[in-house]
Amino acid sequence: MSEQSKSNNAANLVALNGIHHSAWGHPADLLALNALKKVPVLDKVLQYILGMTSERSIYLLHLASAVRTSPTQFARLHQLMREVSQVFGLEAENIPHVFVTRELIMGSGAMGWEKPFIVLTHTEEQNLSDNELRAVLGRELSHILCGHMLYKSLLVFMDQFSRFLVSIPIANTAYSALMSALREWERKSELTCDRAGLLACQKPDAFLRYVMKQAGGNNINQMSVGDFILQAEEYAQNDNMRDSIFKILNLLNQKHPFAVLRASEIINWIRSGEYDNILNGSYNRGENPIGKEFERAKESYKNSFSEHFTYNADTNTGGFNWEGFRNLFNKK
Repeated sequence: MSEQSKSNNAANLVALNGIHHSAWGHPADLLALNALKKVPVLDKVLQYILGMTSERSIYLLHLASAVRTSPTQFARLHQLMREVSQVFGLEAENIPHVFVTRELIMGSGAMGWEKPFIVLTHTEEQNLSDNELRAVLGRELSHILCGHMLYKSLLVFMDQFSRFLVSIPIANTAYSALMSALREWERKSELTCDRAGLLACQKPDAFLRYVMKQAGGNNINQMSVGDFILQAEEYAQNDNMRDSIFKILNLLNQKHPFAVLRASEIINWIRSGEYDNILNGSYNRGENPIGKEFERAKESYKNSFSEHFTYNADTNTGGFNWEGFRNLFNKK
């Protein structure tokens, strides 16, 4: 892409002045986060884990071992971060720092909780187009703007330092319940951030190419956006109860939703007209923080979540409702 075409594309980006993060929030994210906050041990684990380290130590780790973008270091990425931040109305002093790393230190994505920053791999920087990188940066910025970072940081620590967690004075069943709730929310939060990624690049085809690369690698010449959309629609079909159960079981240990599921969700959001409404200036500016989708999706998602995940504060037990799965599986 030439410098001129880059400049033109950036100039054509619609600035979403005054937008509130609930405008692009996925209702499943809101509901899963609400369920997560009700897990009794969450506050204690947060205090314990965050007391073991500090955000500053994580930042220094990347400052020492990665490359921070600037006008003279990964200048393209540095400029794209500023363009994406302008779309969401961030002042210059609030734009997160971006690091590029050769090896994953603690994973790529947004890091920290009070002054978060973003980490990308050199592979992403090399193999993604400008619009695809805008999508990635918009996704990670969404985690920051939506208040996800405290819980994302908790998940990173619990993954990276699990050998230290045996000293936490909570029962194993409670720990399993917390991890299940965190993972369920994490997957749903990615659906919110996909919407922000699309708003950041404002090119649905580019966003879908980025998702395709997540699924099939960087040889985009061997893939078709049209066929990938058909693949996503085939996956979204609920042919029978058993397929629905298999889909849930396949997701249990995943950190992110599957690529075709993400594509299907973003296509449905575009088809709903809400994406175009936002670009046309019709969006929540904070007057209704919950968002109009919340109540509409509440019952269906709540039932799906509560049927397969339970936590009992009286008995201090939790986990997935396998009996419910068996009953559903035996239905004709």
